Order: sequence, then C-alpha cells, then structure tokens
Amino acid sequence: MFTAVLTSHVIRDTLPYMTGFKDSLLRAIAVIGLIAILVLGAWGIIQLVIGLPGFFANFGFNASPSSFFTSSTEKVAVTAPDSVTSDQPFTLSWIHTNGSGNYGYAISYACATGLTFAAPVPTGQMQIVPCNTPFNFTNATKTMQLIPVLHTKGSVTTSFSIIANRLVDGTITASSTSKSVTVNSAAQAATATQTTARSATAAYPTTTYTASGHTSNLYGSAALVVHVISITPTIDGRYVARFSIQNIGTNLAPAGWTFSAVLPTNPTYTFLSHAQQKMYPGDEIVYTLGFNIPATSCANPYYCDAYSRYDTTNLNTFSVTVNAR
Repeated sequence: MFTAVLTSHVIRDTLPYMTGFKDSLLRAIAVIGLIAILVLGAWGIIQLVIGLPGFFANFGFNASPSSFFTSSTEKVAVTAPDSVTSDQPFTLSWIHTNGSGNYGYAISYACATGLTFAAPVPTGQMQIVPCNTPFNFTNATKTMQLIPVLHTKGSVTTSFSIIANRLVDGTITASSTSKSVTVNSAAQAATATQTTARSATAAYPTTTYTASGHTSNLYGSAALVVHVISITPTIDGRYVARFSIQNIGTNLAPAGWTFSAVLPTNPTYTFLSHAQQKMYPGDEIVYTLGFNIPATSCANPYYCDAYSRYDTTNLNTFSVTVNAR
C-alpha cells in the first residue's frame, strides 16, 4: 500500500517537467522553420535579381538591373525648327538630364523623298549622311549645325532622333524624337517670300583634297591662292562652279581659315564657308559648289530649254576670296 501511493506521487511530480520540455521543443522547431523560410525567401530574391538581365534581354533590353531601374530617370529632349530651307544651315540642339558619367550622342533623321542632310566633320567640312543612319562625327554634346539638301521641288517633312550612349558600358540610357520638321526647297522658300527670281542659295560644296606630302622643313609663311576651274550648267537650271585653293607658300596654313564666294545672281549672293582644315605647302583642295541663278522669260517658249531659261550674262562675276585667320 505504501509503495503504490509513492509511485502515484512520482508520476504526478514528473508531468510538469515533461510538458515544459514539449513546449520548448515546439518553440525551437518553430524558430528553425521561420529561419528556413527567411533564408529561402532571400535566396529566391537573389536569384530573381540575377535573372533580370536575361529576362529583359528577351524583350530587346540590354542593361544591367541597376541601369534598368535608373535609366528611366534620364531624359533627352531634342529641339529643332518648325521649318528649314534646303541648302541653308540650321542648328539642332538637345538637353540630357539626370545622366551620370560620360556620354556619347548619335543623331539620325527619318527618310523622306529626295532629302539628305550634311553634317560637320572634324576637318571643318560637311559630309552628306543618309537617312536612318546614326552620326556625330565631331562628338557634339549639345548642338550641331546641319544643312538640309532637298533634291525635289516643294517640301517634305522629317524628324530627328537623339540617343544617349553611356560610354563606360555602351548602354543606351535615353532617347528622344523631335516634332516634325518641314524642309522647303529653295524655290518653295522663294515663292513663300514672294521673290520673283529663283533663290540665290548655294549648296555646301563637296571637296577633293590633294596632299603634297611636304610636312617638314617649313619656313617663311603660307600663301593661299584661288583658281576658278569651270562653271557648268545642270539639267535643272542650276550651275556648278569648280575652283581650287592651294597653298603655294613655304609654311603651314593653320586650320580655321575660310573663303567667301560671290555668286553670279541678281542681286549677287555671297556664300560664306565654315572653318577649313590646315594646309601644308603644295596642298590643294578642289571645291564643287552648286547654286541657282535667276530665271528669265524666253522670246519663243517653244525653243526654251533647261539652260536658256536662266540669265547667264553675269557668270563672269563669280569670284572666290580666301579669308585668312
């Protein structure tokens, strides 16, 4: 009897300790489970971030996660005139905001029938650029002077696009397209201003450079001379003048000199060039400059051809003058 009672008391005294151990075990299991869930979630987030570039690459994006989330804050705003005239230079400008680091910019224009643009190159000359082709030969960062060349009558519309390229990794971080720009032909512009004669505008000349190879043993001074080679008509009533400028001196003519050409129009029109490249002794540049001349009425319209409709009596007034720095 005494033994049975003693056993009962032992069992009752042990029960509280067993219950406390069970609760502690359950709490430990819960904590371990929570830690496992947090670790698993962190691992999933890391894998998601790592996989973002490949995911967005499938949709045409080529950027790191950081560039994807920051590039949307960068903006490029391009400004262009409402209308421009063929053969007349104008300024295209743009503003890039929220960029970080060094950038390069590329410009392109939308295709239109008969339309091209000339852009500046480091030598100070202009180069024709085809449509939908990115260009920026001088690494311009804010503005660029362009010359529209319209080979048809009337007017056409185009637009300009600018892209900002981050140089450190080659990522395109921002882009913008201008509003529509109307390009008027020279004849269209003359009509708009109620001018009775054809426009006296000259297209920027193309050039052929011939180097003499004389780049050492320089002394004395440079001497730039002009030689008019020819003036010939084109089928559409324009004329093409070819002339050369050569350094016949004994020293280098530094870059930055210009020339002016007095065209045989009525009234006369003076074409002013951009800054030209340096020329060593003996170097020569041949220029081909196109321009319009005033129209005249024919005595017998039946015999009027493309050439006789234009006044060619003052072609001998064509002259070129070199303007040294």
